[in-house]
Amino acid sequence: MGSEDPSTVVDFLIKSHIYGLAAPHPLPDTAGAEAGELAAWSFARYGRRGLFGTTSDVRHLAVVRHADGRCQLKLLQ
Repeated sequence: MGSEDPSTVVDFLIKSHIYGLAAPHPLPDTAGAEAGELAAWSFARYGRRGLFGTTSDVRHLAVVRHADGRCQLKLLQ
C-alpha cells in the first residue's frame, strides 16, 4: 500500500480533515528517498496536516468518539 491507493488517501483525509486527528498519511513507495524530499512531497500533497507518513496500511486505526465529543485513533483488534 502506498500513496497511489485511493482508499488509504481517503482514510487519511477523513481522519485528519473531518475528525481533526493527527494521523499518518500514505507515503509513496520510494526506497532510499531523502527525508527532505519526503517532507516536501508530504507538504505539497497534504499541506500542514501531513505531519508524518508511512508506507504501511493504517486503515485498521479506527476513530473513536468519546462522550465529551473528543475523538482519538484506536487500534482495532
